[in-house]
Amino acid sequence: MSPLRVDFHFDFSCPYAYLGSTRIESLCTAHGVELRWQPFLLGGVLRALGAPDDLSTAMSSGKRDHNRRDMQRWASHWGVELAMPSSHPQRTVRALRALLSAPEASWPTVIHAIFRGYWVDGLDITSPAILAELLASAGLAPDDVRVALAANDDPAIKTELRRRTDEALELGVFGAPTTVIHGGEQPELYWGQDRLPEIDRRMAGRAASTWPQRSPARGRCLDFYYDFSSPFAYLACAQIEAAAAAIGAELHYKPMLLGGLFRAVGTADVPLFEMSESKQRYQRIELERTARTLGIDFQFATNFPIRSILPLRVALAADERIADVSRALFAAAWSQGHNIESPDVLASILAGLGLDGAELLARAQSQPVKDQLRANTEQAAERGVFGAPTMVVTEPGDEQELYWGGDRLALMVERHR
Repeated sequence: MSPLRVDFHFDFSCPYAYLGSTRIESLCTAHGVELRWQPFLLGGVLRALGAPDDLSTAMSSGKRDHNRRDMQRWASHWGVELAMPSSHPQRTVRALRALLSAPEASWPTVIHAIFRGYWVDGLDITSPAILAELLASAGLAPDDVRVALAANDDPAIKTELRRRTDEALELGVFGAPTTVIHGGEQPELYWGQDRLPEIDRRMAGRAASTWPQRSPARGRCLDFYYDFSSPFAYLACAQIEAAAAAIGAELHYKPMLLGGLFRAVGTADVPLFEMSESKQRYQRIELERTARTLGIDFQFATNFPIRSILPLRVALAADERIADVSRALFAAAWSQGHNIESPDVLASILAGLGLDGAELLARAQSQPVKDQLRANTEQAAERGVFGAPTMVVTEPGDEQELYWGGDRLALMVERHR
């Protein structure tokens, strides 16, 4: 096997790429792995994939609000400054071309200077004068600064940026930052700054760590919103009990109808089908990779998208056995290949748990259970939930924090333990 090499694909316009840029060097240095900075034009990738230049315009308001809070949480977690500039998004073509024309040995300092100018100081990096100041602050000689500014009109530099953008597309890059580990049989893609802890474990050859339990925190509760139709919720369900114990929270299972929530917040019924082919492919890889890390079985449901209204009602009808039933139904759908839309399949699963399947299926059709599922879904929308899984931590005094995605469980634990 060849020595590992890490390529960090980024564009200055992305706050998550800025956050990742503050950690990637120290991570690679700690493992003795070569790091290569790979600038590309994010707008070019998005246009090639049929996505809008500003992805936030296609998001629900709840998702936009969550993402703003989420990036600030990551900045706080890593102890770095981050301020959303009023001029965002800025065109970064000039800055990227300037970087490509700078001496490669200066790239790390130039990259950090431009990222800081954009995401800490709120500067207009489209301005040649401001860009010149940033390049000079990074230690570039006056002649190198002049060459870098002239690169905006250099055909060779334009071609090089286009080549790098096309290369990113060929690798399967669909967003920023994307970290690619080379040296194995195939390049391994990791999208997002939130994958850096996983990359750290990958390079160190460590297994995922477990969370120590803590004493219950009086008045703290964790609401877990989920739908059996989501493979991401399946993976989160496998960890939610341990996460609740790690923060000392009382755990409440909150089945909700994801399709109803999507309609309420203005999202496509099956977001996966709206993704580019490269993003869909990545999501499948990420699901399988996460399952391996957790040591649980996973296979994509053959009857996806799953009509989950009956199994959700069955989980609610199980009352105090809701956790057991939820885990069993998730496993049946996402690791055992069973069709949990079928009443016969549900009855068999329930019998395996020592429950009366016929009785629970009958109770699942009762008006109180139907009303509870509707109430859970409406409550989720009111609290800003826009997808599954979502965890809402409520502190004494009713202060609440919302975390979307099973990949946010570790951050949730770190912030509330």
